[in-house]
Amino acid sequence: MNQSSRFLTESTEDAIILQKASCKLLGLVGKGAFGRVYLVDPGDGNEHAAKVMKKKDFSKREWEAAGILASNVDRCPFVIRYDGIFNAVQYVVILMEYANMPSLGSIIDSNGRMQQKQTITKKELKKAMLMIKIFIKKCLNVM
Repeated sequence: MNQSSRFLTESTEDAIILQKASCKLLGLVGKGAFGRVYLVDPGDGNEHAAKVMKKKDFSKREWEAAGILASNVDRCPFVIRYDGIFNAVQYVVILMEYANMPSLGSIIDSNGRMQQKQTITKKELKKAMLMIKIFIKKCLNVM
């Protein structure tokens, strides 16, 4: 099975899973090594992101960490809110706040350097540094 037909098959399965999770599929946001992220409406009239991934790729520790961060969301304004989880037979759907921003992976390479084609403003850099500071101080209770 080639890559495009595999994606089409996964997308069809995902649409069925999202429908079972009471989500109206609005579009594909992106895909990665462990799943696909869709723009959905879970019935509240608002746009959310729904990450669909195989259970074998799902880390319960990741969900627990998200819960810890979510409990501190008032103190961590840059952390995406996790709204719920839906278990299907072979898949997990994580429903979360939709943030229309690129991932850090698209801005920073695996060595921690800015990708050459990317430009970032001082304002964006300041926001990122503030986010890291708040995350360390409030979410991890370190500083």
